[in-house]
Amino acid sequence: MKRFLSTVVAVSLSFAAFSQIKPTRVDTIKTPQALCEPCKVKIEKYLKQFDGLLEINVNIRRGETK
Repeated sequence: MKRFLSTVVAVSLSFAAFSQIKPTRVDTIKTPQALCEPCKVKIEKYLKQFDGLLEINVNIRRGETK
């Protein structure tokens, strides 16, 4: 009985730990007018002020920001 209870407690704690991990999302923003390096720097600088963004990648050739 003790072994069963310890197993139940261990399983419930592991589920509680996994429920707090949020999945990572990748969103794409169309930026067709960003045609030069200063535009890229300005967009990256602006987006860095928001919490929760892990990485910002402005692709000038494709005209998109991820």
